[in-house]
Amino acid sequence: MDNGVADIIPKGALMKVFKVLAPTLLSLALIGCSENKYANAAVVGGVTGAAVGAGTGAAIGSAISHGDVGASALLGAGVGLPVGILSAVAIQSMMEKSEIEKNNDIIQANYQYIMTRQREIDELRERLTEDSLRLTPDKSLRSDIYTGPTIGVYNY
Repeated sequence: MDNGVADIIPKGALMKVFKVLAPTLLSLALIGCSENKYANAAVVGGVTGAAVGAGTGAAIGSAISHGDVGASALLGAGVGLPVGILSAVAIQSMMEKSEIEKNNDIIQANYQYIMTRQREIDELRERLTEDSLRLTPDKSLRSDIYTGPTIGVYNY
């Protein structure tokens, strides 16, 4: 009599898979809600690695004569999970370092621009000071120029 899935999967195998994968998937789902870039990368990498490992394990298990496909898939998922996590975290770290280097280049370019403008301002200020010292006031206007104290004392 053909019972479909029951003939393919041995009794209790699904429960074993569920007992192994449920806590892992639950913890991955909770970590996935985090705003930490590394945690999110680890979740995606871990799930991807586990999926690739399970698929590879199942393929190898089916290629071996009298091989246990389910056990091979679980073994592949077990190996793929940490490999995926480590790979994703390493890639995230490299991307972050690249972004930091790019930002540092922008900051350096802005700093050079600001320093150039500051030198121009200093040169203009110095020229203005030199020009103002060379000026001599018109002596005929001397009576219009008040050179005494200016706070609280007014001569009209």
